[in-house]
Amino acid sequence: MLGDQVVDTAIAPLQEKLAALRTTGEGQRKQVTVLFARVTGLGPLEDLAAVEEVNLFFSQLWPRLDAIVTRLGGTVDKHVGTRLMALFGTPIAHEDDARRAVRAALQMRQVVASLDSRSLPAVLARNGLQLRAGLNTGPVLAGPLGRTGEVTVVGDAVNVSSRLEEAAAPGDILVSHHTYRHVRGYFDATSMPPLFVKGKSEAIQTYGILAEKRRAFPVEPQAVVGQESPTIGREVEIAELRAAFEEALVGDSPRVVTVVGEAGVGKTRLVYELQNWVELLERRFWLFRGQAEAQSANLPYALVRNMLSFRFQILESDSPDVARRKLEDGIAAFIGSRAAETAHLIGHLVGFDFSDSPYLRGILDDAPQIQGRAFHTFAQFLRSMAAVQPVVLLMENMQWVDAGSIALAEYLWQNCRGCPLFILATARPEFLERWPAWAPPEGSDPRRTVLNLGPLGPEESRRLLQAILRPLPEPPPALEQLILDRAGGNPFFLEEMVRMLVDDGVLVTGQESWQVHMDRLVPNRVPPTLTGVLQARLDGLTAAERDVLQRAAVVGEQFWDAAVAALREPTSDRIDELEAISRLLQQLVEREMIVRQEKSAFAGTTAYHFKQAILHDVTYESVLLRRRRSYHGAAAAWLVAQAGQRAEEYAGLIARHYERAGNPREAAHWYQRAAQQARASFLPAEAIAYYEKALASLGDSDEDRALKILIYQGLGNMYWRQAQRSEAVAAYQAMRDVAAASGDSLAEARACNHLARAYRYLGQMHEGMVCAEQAEALARRLGPAGTVDLARAVAVQGWIYHGLGQPAQAIEPAERALALAKEAGAPREVALALNLLGVAYTGLGDHERGAAYAEEALELYRSLGNRWGVGIISNNLGENARARGDYATGLRYYEDALAIATETGNRESAISCFNNIGGARLALGQPEAAEEALREVLARVGERGWYGLSETYRYLAAAYLAQGRPEEALAAAQQALVLALERGQQDFCGAAWRMLGRVGAATGQPVAPAPGEVPLPAVACFERSAEIFTQTQMTAELAQTQYAWGAALQQSDPEAAARLQDEALRQCGALGLPADVVKIGA
Repeated sequence: MLGDQVVDTAIAPLQEKLAALRTTGEGQRKQVTVLFARVTGLGPLEDLAAVEEVNLFFSQLWPRLDAIVTRLGGTVDKHVGTRLMALFGTPIAHEDDARRAVRAALQMRQVVASLDSRSLPAVLARNGLQLRAGLNTGPVLAGPLGRTGEVTVVGDAVNVSSRLEEAAAPGDILVSHHTYRHVRGYFDATSMPPLFVKGKSEAIQTYGILAEKRRAFPVEPQAVVGQESPTIGREVEIAELRAAFEEALVGDSPRVVTVVGEAGVGKTRLVYELQNWVELLERRFWLFRGQAEAQSANLPYALVRNMLSFRFQILESDSPDVARRKLEDGIAAFIGSRAAETAHLIGHLVGFDFSDSPYLRGILDDAPQIQGRAFHTFAQFLRSMAAVQPVVLLMENMQWVDAGSIALAEYLWQNCRGCPLFILATARPEFLERWPAWAPPEGSDPRRTVLNLGPLGPEESRRLLQAILRPLPEPPPALEQLILDRAGGNPFFLEEMVRMLVDDGVLVTGQESWQVHMDRLVPNRVPPTLTGVLQARLDGLTAAERDVLQRAAVVGEQFWDAAVAALREPTSDRIDELEAISRLLQQLVEREMIVRQEKSAFAGTTAYHFKQAILHDVTYESVLLRRRRSYHGAAAAWLVAQAGQRAEEYAGLIARHYERAGNPREAAHWYQRAAQQARASFLPAEAIAYYEKALASLGDSDEDRALKILIYQGLGNMYWRQAQRSEAVAAYQAMRDVAAASGDSLAEARACNHLARAYRYLGQMHEGMVCAEQAEALARRLGPAGTVDLARAVAVQGWIYHGLGQPAQAIEPAERALALAKEAGAPREVALALNLLGVAYTGLGDHERGAAYAEEALELYRSLGNRWGVGIISNNLGENARARGDYATGLRYYEDALAIATETGNRESAISCFNNIGGARLALGQPEAAEEALREVLARVGERGWYGLSETYRYLAAAYLAQGRPEEALAAAQQALVLALERGQQDFCGAAWRMLGRVGAATGQPVAPAPGEVPLPAVACFERSAEIFTQTQMTAELAQTQYAWGAALQQSDPEAAARLQDEALRQCGALGLPADVVKIGA
């Protein structure tokens, strides 16, 4: 039991806080534990005398129970009848408020249970008195209520606590899971049946508290970064880190080390120790350093931009021209030649806007190609640097890394083999949950290491504490043990508790020595959870300090003094206002709640960051909702004004501020810009998330519908790139519907074109043709304004004919599309039409004309700087060469195309290249190599599907047959036919029937077109193949079928065999093709 003086001392700050709340009229968002307790056993009150007796009894009981609440740091909110409501955590928070509340309930229960029944009024003595209680922990709004100004709390946490008390049996103490997780290990408890509470969709898990444990084992708390102290207990990890570093710098292969641990266990300290050790090494290296931030987790390539800005001293306040020049100059200092192209590709990828660059002008709308080339160029850039001296990439706080940066880091790791490259990452455990591929199973790759940091052991913690308390001559053993018990082996948490003791005046620091005042120690003030620690520290701030810190938290984990000033009410003298804020921020720096950064992203401002991310989160949650909205609006406006021409880089952050400000129109506008930025950086998943956020913010006004059209178009494109085909079609359909409802015929035509291309790829040729014809009709009515979309609509009709295996029918729409594209001055559409003509004529056997069109398209793509298009045409030229029987040349084209597809990140083209390489290897008599390439196709296609998969299986069937594996050949040929029939691909159907005929001829057995169907003789398969190629006018393919048919008949009908093969060779000669085309191709 505490003495009166101690109780008075404890109550004094509480009374001050209550007075402040009443004076300001302002509420506070707090995490509190709410306790409801009821005395049960009261019988019916039959007369006024009984009522008087009971009132007298409770007037004597309540002070005893209230004193328990007060001694334990709580406040009594109210008494209603036989019920008491108490609060723990407001107006002053303690780290163990939940434990205090449970302990109060136990002590009050004991007081009631110990009452002598002989001293009770008769109406109470008959039934026996007991106390039941319900406790819940959660956020509330604490402040004055009504005209009386009485301070109380409101929130769901209060309702749940009340329901728990009502559900408890007499003598029971029932707590929610939210409270239990704060007190687990301190009390004997039993799990109770879930409780269904009115207004809750799910039952609440509850626990019954039995008694307090004799020895409580604290739950390991989360950490807060504290003051610098010695590194203790990390000798093994430091040695491993040094060894990996040396191995990377002297070896010829990259090393990746990821330091993983909960907040505060020492990840940053481990990096610090490595840096100190490295300074002693004589060997030099290039360093790229960056930190991921929570607010930038969805900003494309934010971490990479951070690293480049560090390396080349780029400030966010630099004008776009200055930022671009610094990047160009910085890269030129390392590589010289091709520096401009390298800087433009990398810079544009990460958001420095090189849209005027001659290296990008022709591919600005081709984000996948930009990404692929930028990745390739970045790897080459690092290789050039590493040739001079090793390169180190230091990436911190990877739990918040954006998808683009992690993709680039993985690409560099995979494509800088043979280079002295060291990648050091730090992260919390959730990083590996989000990106499991970053850390392969232990032992599977010795070049990648994960260092898991756990808590310190008891002796290591004691050594650390003794080092921190070294200025204290004789630390009291009780104080040491208190800190060690609560720290749970977390070094920075231990430091933070020492800092709290300094703030509380228990430890008084001096220049030479410290003093201790144990009389100022508030029992159990050491927090069991990080939220408790931070809330307790926030309550220790002055009103002005807390106000500034809350405004800073709204700006973000990183913030600027000028931004905080922008969130304050307008004043007559903004300079004085900024100076006042600067003084308050300096006080917060001295309290070690924030850190001043050496450099600021915006000129003329001072940058700060919260010492720990969770400190930011807790502070933000303490801001009243009505204030948050106005603060977020001001923060968004400040960022827009400050970022200027580079606002696109902050679009996602600006949008989030507007969303939280309750301004959906502006939020949608900026989310759409953020999506465009992500799309330009080829980050489809991030773009999709932004597009969906934008849609959620829009209504149905004319202005909103216009923006919806753009969003649905972008959303469909991103879904398509993510292989989410049905979602893409749905987005394009929504675009079409909104455009039609708005009377926007141009947008409706574009939506129909998107749908036509999507349906064609999915093999739904009829649906695709319907949409293409709709697009043509809409675009034609628009006159000159619709010429480009008319060209696209006509071209996609040609591609659908080609997909149906009808190259002859594709010629006319291809020629019309070409004329329309030229008329519109649309070079990309011209190249697409030329490509279609080249493919169609090649399919018809007119290889010379097909090659001519392809070469013309190739030159146009080159002039546009469109490497993606160059790769596609190179692949098609390979097909032309193979169709002419020049398999070696075809193979060279395919391999060149594959290199370009890899460079530009064109996955679809890479799949096609591997497929065609397999076909060329077959023709060159290399079935094993062919099978290897074709299996790569199947591995890459996965569940996404691919329109050429029927051809892949047909080639596989031929490879199996050449290796003497007829059963596998039959299964592959059957799959080739099934796929071709499903998609209506007549050319592939004809080729699949021919392959089935070859399998039947090789085995001398009838073959089933599909498992379970009636087997057919080989001749019947060849007949069906010839029929299809005759109808589609594909003469070269028909000749191959005839030759294979003749080969199958040589034993049974030599004369028919000779006729068929002679006719095949004649047709081959008429097409100007060598005889090998029909012999090998058959």
